[in-house]
Amino acid sequence: MSLTVVYAQLTRHVVAAIDETAVRTAPQPVEQIVGSVLPLRRTVLRTGAAQAEQLDVPVPADQLGTALADPAAGVLTNPMAYGIGSGSALEPLSPWSAGAEPVALKSTGVTVTLERTSKGLATPVLVVIARPGATLVLSGQVFAERKVVTIGVELPPGPYAVLTLATGWHGRLDGLSLP
Repeated sequence: MSLTVVYAQLTRHVVAAIDETAVRTAPQPVEQIVGSVLPLRRTVLRTGAAQAEQLDVPVPADQLGTALADPAAGVLTNPMAYGIGSGSALEPLSPWSAGAEPVALKSTGVTVTLERTSKGLATPVLVVIARPGATLVLSGQVFAERKVVTIGVELPPGPYAVLTLATGWHGRLDGLSLP
């Protein structure tokens, strides 16, 4: 059996995991697994909402890679809780605190706030923002000894599905709106 993971190249987050019965010696190319985009989906029930909302973020294949990985508990059900480490080891990532809202949208950009200061090296951040008919891929970094990065982009009012990957932290897929 083989475990193949699809991961974000910038942050090394696992975004999908495939448990195969075939034994592989090398991972399949990302395009063979996902095509041109990997659709990430999450269903949420917002406070006061009458029905659940489905969030969809298409992650372009050029942002992704594949790797063979050692099995890890929960990687098939919660892949964004892991990063691909050296060799084939999966590394558990830090969870966000309950109720954390580390991502904020403004008409001039997106701000990502880590719960603790970035130590040593800068923390790479990948943000994929989706709304009907448009997907934006943004990257930045939280500099060492800092907690916040703002990535500039012009955003019109409306609802968005936002995938946020900050190295070392669980990946997030949130529904956010701009008035």
